[in-house]
Amino acid sequence: MTSTGIVRRMDELGRIVIPREIRKYLRIRQGEPMEIYTTNEGEVVFRKFSPMTAFPKLVTDMVGSLADAGRCAVVACDREHVIDAKGPKNSMEESAPVPETWQAVMEKRRPATIDGWHVVPVLDEGNVLGALAFLAGERSEDMMQVLSAFCAGLISRLMQV
Repeated sequence: MTSTGIVRRMDELGRIVIPREIRKYLRIRQGEPMEIYTTNEGEVVFRKFSPMTAFPKLVTDMVGSLADAGRCAVVACDREHVIDAKGPKNSMEESAPVPETWQAVMEKRRPATIDGWHVVPVLDEGNVLGALAFLAGERSEDMMQVLSAFCAGLISRLMQV
């Protein structure tokens, strides 16, 4: 853990302001959900909450099924990191940063094809949770678009439960 040298006081309601520099560096936006952890050493740790990682087996199984069905590389990611990647010719690694071009697609909330990857945003009530992406391969791109849109919608609906 790295010390920033910044000290903040807790107010009467138990709130502590996270400095702007840290929010900007970690890309924490206003209203963004945060998970709170405690350690055995008495530390309190804040971590950005990613609903896409709430059901890791579901996401992993879906990525694997989509990669098998399409015989192509498939990636699931939250807004910032790759959660899972499977399939042939896959160049993405788990926990790798999401390309900025994919982040732009997610912000527009519409599927797009970038550098051979078809990126489908996963939305929950208009909020971007992440994306599914597949590398166009031997299979029909139309079929893969339908499958990836279906999977993105399914993940979104399961997150609402």
